[in-house]
Order: sequence, then structure tokens, then C-alpha cells
Amino acid sequence: MIWRLVAMALGAWVVASVQPAHAQQAPPEKAGPALNWTRQPGAEPCIGSVELASRIEARVKKKIFVPAPEAIVAVEGYVAPNPSGGFRASIAMSDGQGLLYGSRQLETQGACSELNDGLVFVIAVTLRPEPGSVTGIALPENVASALDALFGEEPTEPDPAAFPAAPQPASTPASLPAPAPASVPPERPKTLQRSASTVRAFIEAAGMLQRGLQPEVGLGGGGGLRFQIERVGSLSLHGTLFAQSRLDVDDVSDDGARGNADFRARMLSLGYCTPGLLGGGMLGLEACAAGRIGDVIASAHDFDGANNSERSSLFVALGLAARVTLELSANVVLALAAGPELHLARPVFEYATRTGPTDDARDVELYKTDPLGGAAELSIAFALF
Repeated sequence: MIWRLVAMALGAWVVASVQPAHAQQAPPEKAGPALNWTRQPGAEPCIGSVELASRIEARVKKKIFVPAPEAIVAVEGYVAPNPSGGFRASIAMSDGQGLLYGSRQLETQGACSELNDGLVFVIAVTLRPEPGSVTGIALPENVASALDALFGEEPTEPDPAAFPAAPQPASTPASLPAPAPASVPPERPKTLQRSASTVRAFIEAAGMLQRGLQPEVGLGGGGGLRFQIERVGSLSLHGTLFAQSRLDVDDVSDDGARGNADFRARMLSLGYCTPGLLGGGMLGLEACAAGRIGDVIASAHDFDGANNSERSSLFVALGLAARVTLELSANVVLALAAGPELHLARPVFEYATRTGPTDDARDVELYKTDPLGGAAELSIAFALF
């Protein structure tokens, strides 16, 4: 009898010690999606995993992300600098064993933040499809059903006030493609860019400081158009009017009076700038060249009466410049350009003066444009398309 009681007690102890171990080894219940998001070197300013998860959950109105061992589906992605400029992001959906369900790629030639809404939108509508949306990644029926169960009877259409809003055509020119059927390899997705076209047009307003064309320094303002061509550069056409400047000349008449003249200028410029030299981002650097043609207009005072008329003289110039750009937004660019200028056709103004009672006249070179000059221009550009 004693041995029988000992055996029963020993058996109960073994069962009690084994059951907790089995409970610890039981696989966790699949409870939601897992997010594995990384930023590659050079993409440090881009959205991080914590912010991305928070914005996705704000859109679907539910805390959904879980650790990898508990995941129904793995959302994997990364963002990296694009060799051609800007940034590139990749999103993939897979199971716990690495079986790929589908992927999307998004690109921008501008700031990395322009990818944020597209990333949130694609991931959110994949995990929780919205009525009429076909831009998510196609998932197997059993995986999609398991994700649907996370939301129960909650409405499937998100609150319009939830952030972020789905990209609209006006702000996200390149739309995301619909997924291909499961039996057909997915079509290479279009990129998310600021414009569906490779050509963009801007209207520019500019102020210019010019040295060597008028006496002292000329200050002018104007504007024009700029056409930016992807991987080619930009072409600009500007018109500029310069404010009046004055030059005094001593002893130009027979009584020793001082003469003077007012100078103003008009200029038409055709320029070219290379593509950005800094490899993308909000700040850019371009090398530019421009041809300029125009005239300098002089109005003389206190010379011999016949020589006080207004005169105009043609000038032609070639200029080089370094141009620094700052993208204030996807459609607004601030720029500063400065560089030297060579005057090929130089205006010369001469006036005849009376030198004495005999009415003898002599020519006086009132002003001649310098052979070398320089210009600096500050401009702001607004995208037309």
C-alpha cells in the first residue's frame, strides 16, 4: 500500500512539471501583421518604422501591428537614395517563411517626405481594403480573411479626418498600378513622382544685381519662364528692366558747368542649367550659362543743347553662373545664381560740347561699358505643370 501511494504521488509530480513546459512551447496565436521597415545609408531623414506604423494605424483606426512570431503576414520594406536622384522605397508582403505575396516600389525625385502618404496608403489598403480601391497588394484568400477578422464588425471605410489622407491626383501625379492577377507576374509598378511628365514648366519672378553694364551697379527686376526637362536640365527665358543710375562729368561746357546723364537698361536672357549636381534632396546645385541681348539708354543733361537727346546702344553678353536651389515645396523653388559675364558688344556714349566762344566742339566719351562684368540673380519659381 505504501509503495502504491508513493508511485501515485510521483506520477502527479511528473504531470504537473511537464504541463507548464508544454504550455511555454505552444506556438503563439496569429494575431496581426508585423512591420519590418529599414532606412538604408543616406536615407536617414526619411520616415522611420515607429512613425510609419503609427500613421498606418491612424488610417485603419486600430492598433494592428504585432511581433513577428505572432504575425499573420509580414510587411517588409526599405527606403534608400535613388542613384538618379531622389529616393526609392520598396514594400513587400510575405508569410512567416518568406513566401512573397507581392510588392510595390515608389520613387520621387524630390524630398523623401513625398513618399510618406504613398507608403501609408499602399500598406493600409492592403491590410484593410477600402471600397473601390485596387492599389493594394493582392493577398491569398486565407490571409485576407484572417486580416479582415481583426476588424470584426467595424466599418471598413476609414474616417475622412484620419491622417494621412489617400494621395489625390493633384498632389501625387503618378498613380499606383492595380495588382496583376495571381497567375501572372506583376507588372513593373509606376513610380510615385511629382509629375507624370518628364517636362515641368515654371513661372519665375527674379531680381538682378549687375556690374559693368551701367555706371556703378545696376539693379533690376523681371521674370519669365523656365522649363525643366528630366535628366537634361532646364531652359529659361527672362526679361529684365534695370533701374536708372546717374553719372556726373566735370567741365563739359564752355562755362565749366557739370554735366550728367541717366542710364537705364533692358535685357532679354536665354539660359541653360544642368541637372542637379548634388544627387537629389531639397537643396540643389546647378551649373548655368546664358546669352543676353539688350540696350543701354542714356539721357544727357547740361551738355550742348543739340547733344542732350536720349540715345540707345546695343549690348550682347555671355554669362556663366553657379545656381543654388531650395525646394520650398514640390511646386515652389527658391534659387540664387551668381557668376561672371563677358560683354561682346559694348555700348559707348559720346557727346559733343562747346569749349569756348568760337563754338569749337570736341567729343567727350561720357561712358563705355566694361568688357567684363558680373551678375547675381535671386528668383522664386512656381510650377505651372
